[in-house]
Amino acid sequence: MKLVGLRVKNYRTVGAQDQFLNLDGPMTIVGPNNSGKTNLLRSIETFFTGHDNMVGYSVDLDSPNGSSAVRTSLVGTFEGDDTGADIADLQIYQALDRLFDLYSLERTTSSFPLYLSFSGTGSPVYAFFPNQRRPGDKGQQASISRIQRQLVTDLLSRFEIHYIPSAKSIKELYGDVLVPFMKAAVVRALEPQLENVKKELATVASKVTGSLKSAGIDNLHASFDFEGGSIENALSGFDFYMEDPFRTRLDRKGQGVQSAAFMATLLWVTEEEQLRGRSPIWLIEEPESYLHPGLTKSALSLLSKLSDSAALVCTTHSMAFVPQDQARVVGTVVEDGLTVVKTFTSHQKATEAIRKGLGVAFSDYFSFGERTVLVEGQTDGHLIRWFLAVSQGKEGCEWPALRGAHIADRGGASELAGFLRANYSLLRQERPVISLFDGDDAGIKAVNGLSGFFGNAGDPFVANREFVFTRSGFSIEGLFPDEWVLEVHKDSPNHFKQFLIDPNNALMGFAVVDGKKESVINKLTARAEQVAFEDWSERWRNLSSALDGALEIQAGKISTP
Repeated sequence: MKLVGLRVKNYRTVGAQDQFLNLDGPMTIVGPNNSGKTNLLRSIETFFTGHDNMVGYSVDLDSPNGSSAVRTSLVGTFEGDDTGADIADLQIYQALDRLFDLYSLERTTSSFPLYLSFSGTGSPVYAFFPNQRRPGDKGQQASISRIQRQLVTDLLSRFEIHYIPSAKSIKELYGDVLVPFMKAAVVRALEPQLENVKKELATVASKVTGSLKSAGIDNLHASFDFEGGSIENALSGFDFYMEDPFRTRLDRKGQGVQSAAFMATLLWVTEEEQLRGRSPIWLIEEPESYLHPGLTKSALSLLSKLSDSAALVCTTHSMAFVPQDQARVVGTVVEDGLTVVKTFTSHQKATEAIRKGLGVAFSDYFSFGERTVLVEGQTDGHLIRWFLAVSQGKEGCEWPALRGAHIADRGGASELAGFLRANYSLLRQERPVISLFDGDDAGIKAVNGLSGFFGNAGDPFVANREFVFTRSGFSIEGLFPDEWVLEVHKDSPNHFKQFLIDPNNALMGFAVVDGKKESVINKLTARAEQVAFEDWSERWRNLSSALDGALEIQAGKISTP
């Protein structure tokens, strides 16, 4: 069972917003409003408060601008396995189906919502059907209340929330998050010896009892057990050491090393949680805290791995920690005295929220990786990432430079050209940065202008070195087999604003209607994933090799004095 999304409305200072957070993948919260970012994290934690309000939610805190009429409303969307393969999930769905039956409804999907609001006294009120009239039969009403309350308890118990505040020290976080799981691991190792330990404790107790008896006290008998009845309580703690190469306790290392080491432990804690049948959700404030720049890439890698196996939401002040995929970013800004949550149309817009908050000029920081591929728009970046994923592990598809590169879009051919005119001369001296242009008229026009601009400055702009074209006459969608594009056009001609063929019905060029691009791409990628990789991927492989080679050329130029 996993939490795939959370809709947040009116959370504390987050006013008059109805924002959906897509948690089926890593999520990052940016912006200058610290309380807004923190409260948005807290809203996720609040959802798992349970009927007993274990995190101490207070209605008094949930009143933007002092308006007591504004109340928190949270809607979690869950997804699990209702086929019976996962017994724990199946039990959840069986209880859910009983609720559906009592409401005379039928469940049609494995995805389902759970609603949370708070009463005037601050009591959490959960519901699966908040707007559905309950049946008139009192017996059915009682059954609904009983099943729903138990279902909420069982569902929330499948998850474990880990809130990592930036205000706590690494030592405190280490004790709160890691030590309990280390104790459990040691207990597993000691368990085969547990009977011998108990025998030793019994021997000690027998001697104490004997001493009492020899003193004339016959009615007292000693016994020993672990504090609270658990062997874990006998373990007080652990020292954490790191070697570089000298073995030193972690708290004597620099803050950057401490932070990176702590992030690495979260992967193991996640595995332990999953072995216990729980789905961890990590809420991390400002993971860049205490990191020096040299560890930023490593920290990003650790967080990426963590998000592969657990839900992850971070807040950040650092542009380096803002994902390239703008769908994975929301921002908190102040408007009319309220913190509101906003989405972004591009990575540039997302980082701009941080730059404005920190007072950093655009030219000071571009949030590029060690290697960067600039593309015209979101479609290009999406398809490049998709192809790198489907080609992973295929023979001849290593492309280490490309796979390690950031892919950033600039909003169109002319926008990319304008960005390069303003910044490329400096950027190319610092790190490998290349551009991908469509081979259509707009891309060719942009490249011709750049070639003249940089050529006149004595700084050539050369194909397959500073930039790469997709395919002559085509946008990036033209890398798929022509017959596939012809078939999509035959089925959906209204998806194309231009479609050119010669007398032999050979494809010469095409342009997709902006609002239909996603539909066309979904059809092409779905077909690609259903047929043999070698049958359709040649153009894509050639493009990837050209991008990888250009990145290597740029890296060589920078490393050569």
